[in-house]
Amino acid sequence: MTDVGAQAPAVIGIVVSYEPEPERFFQVLDAAAPQLSGLLVIDNSESDQGRADSAKCCAQVAAQFHTQLHTMGANLGLSAAYNAGIAKALEQGATHVLLLDQDSIVGSGMVAALLQGLMPSVATLSALNRSQPPITVGPWYVDELSGRRSVVLRSKRFMVGYDPAPAVPVNPMPTEMLISSGSLIPVSAFVELGELDADLFIDHIDTDWALRVHRAGHWMAIIPQASMTHQLGDRVLRIWLGRQRLLPVHSPIRLYYTFRNSLWLYVRPHGHWRWILFDLKRLAAVTLIHLLADGPRWPRLKMIARGIRDGVLGWRNAR
Repeated sequence: MTDVGAQAPAVIGIVVSYEPEPERFFQVLDAAAPQLSGLLVIDNSESDQGRADSAKCCAQVAAQFHTQLHTMGANLGLSAAYNAGIAKALEQGATHVLLLDQDSIVGSGMVAALLQGLMPSVATLSALNRSQPPITVGPWYVDELSGRRSVVLRSKRFMVGYDPAPAVPVNPMPTEMLISSGSLIPVSAFVELGELDADLFIDHIDTDWALRVHRAGHWMAIIPQASMTHQLGDRVLRIWLGRQRLLPVHSPIRLYYTFRNSLWLYVRPHGHWRWILFDLKRLAAVTLIHLLADGPRWPRLKMIARGIRDGVLGWRNAR
């Protein structure tokens, strides 16, 4: 990979919008822009109002910071929008890109902390038993709905599993997965590993990237000094499973992509068996959660069934 550490970092943020709530979206842009060399808003909105709201928020931030709006003209999916933003960032001389969702608010100094995490000292690498820096880093974010921090996932004997974070972590925390939002990635990584998978549309984009990263012999990490607030799911379900838990509930269409894309990834060369076992367990839990959640259950079950059907059809097409 190209050594991007030898030049001054030029971090361009890529925020994808879709029918954004204006007040919240302005907060997202206003928090990120001062920490970046440039900010690209890629709008996927389908309505005139959504496009107008994205443009208004972008213009407000652009009055002080280098911010550009690019409209896709239709909802082409999160991954396609990210790819469009990455291509534009490369044209503008970015050394790194920061991926963000429209509901993620970066904390003070987050980008600087992530950059530091991409360039750990020799002593830090030695403590982590690593020979090279991570290729992707992300913040130790907090889910606004549940109040939970992002989890550390490690590859264990039989499957990928959760690892408790240290009470006061100092070093980067190696993890098997990072969510897309908040991920800081050197542009050289895209040259080596390729762009994000546009066919996945919205779900498992980050999983696919993580699996490709690990298959190529690289690693990724959560940087505890980098903070961000994020929103997982549309709402939370309070449920007693040994203790009271707050679990995210998603819309039926998100369930479709979750199940379809999981099955698609199972048959790809980088679909590691430990992750597959972990994901099967996760899908069972997702099904249970959405059966227990209040509201109409049939639309959720129908979209889960369609996702499984189209996932299996994807196996046939992959042959």
